[in-house]
Amino acid sequence: MFHLFCTALLGILLGTGGAAAQILGNGGFEYGLLGWTTNVSNGGAATFSVVAGPTHTGSHALKIAVANSGSVSNSIQLRHTTFTASATNTYVLRFWASSDVNFARLSVELQGATPVYPQIPFQISTNNNSYQEYLYAFRGAGDISICFNFQNPTNNYYLDDVEVLDVNNTNGWDVPLTYVWRWGQLDYARTNSVGWGSADNDKSVELPDGSVLWIFNDTWTTTLNNFYSNIQDVRGFPRNSVVHQVGT
Repeated sequence: MFHLFCTALLGILLGTGGAAAQILGNGGFEYGLLGWTTNVSNGGAATFSVVAGPTHTGSHALKIAVANSGSVSNSIQLRHTTFTASATNTYVLRFWASSDVNFARLSVELQGATPVYPQIPFQISTNNNSYQEYLYAFRGAGDISICFNFQNPTNNYYLDDVEVLDVNNTNGWDVPLTYVWRWGQLDYARTNSVGWGSADNDKSVELPDGSVLWIFNDTWTTTLNNFYSNIQDVRGFPRNSVVHQVGT
């Protein structure tokens, strides 16, 4: 009976037991590094420690103290156990991070995913020594491991509340629309490879034909090649913009 209890508890913590379980277990590091593995190689030097603060939520977070980022992009890596993804589903990786160095380099890998994704670059903000939210929407199939690579030569990173959302585990998030905004912009070539990147103060209205008009204030235009994550190659800053969404 004790063995069965421990097995059930481990399944809950790792997101494998019960309908309410998260796709990724222990994303807040409340149970230490359960479900996570670390790897330091290729001349890298770093320590991974679960700390009581600063945290985004809960009692613990993960501190990654990098003394040397190594000779390759994944010399300092944190890897979660796999989850099984379906090609018919849509996913959003969501995590909270902070850094002692502004614009600290971090990349995410979707190991085992089909199609194969490149390393996805992020720049982590100090944000006045507090956590900031980061997102990545994707579709893929296979047994996928979420991996974080910490790439600043010397830096303290803090990571908390890592989760993968899908259409059944939304945590109140609009997963399909997040994917639409990330990947749904068509034919950048008609605008010299520059398109809508992000904006603030959004309002939306359904038009008579069923399409949707989105209205924004400050807007950043960016190149498609840098539209994978929070890194934007800003090419323009119109004060107001509208985006016409046709279909889903």
